[in-house]
Amino acid sequence: MAIGCATGIASIHQAGLVHGQFGPDLVVLGRDGSRVVHFSTTPPYGAATPAADILAWAHTIMFAAAGHRQASADALGALPADLRPVVADCLSPDPVARPHARALLTETC
Repeated sequence: MAIGCATGIASIHQAGLVHGQFGPDLVVLGRDGSRVVHFSTTPPYGAATPAADILAWAHTIMFAAAGHRQASADALGALPADLRPVVADCLSPDPVARPHARALLTETC
């Protein structure tokens, strides 16, 4: 799921857009993996930034692992060990410190 969602966000960012509303309710799980839906993509402005999408991705992955929306960095133990540092980086309170979508995709694969 992490890779499928990271691929969707990376594709949106590569087009120079942001999702702006990414979250667990905008991911569909199918036989061939996860898909990002609700294509209200927009140019980056205001709170809709690439860094916000990356933070939303981390919260979505934490929700999938922990089973509740208020998952924090303390709940990283619910993730597979190889995914923990990637999600931790994306949860950084400093938007500049969060990885770009392409780096996120590279780190999750």
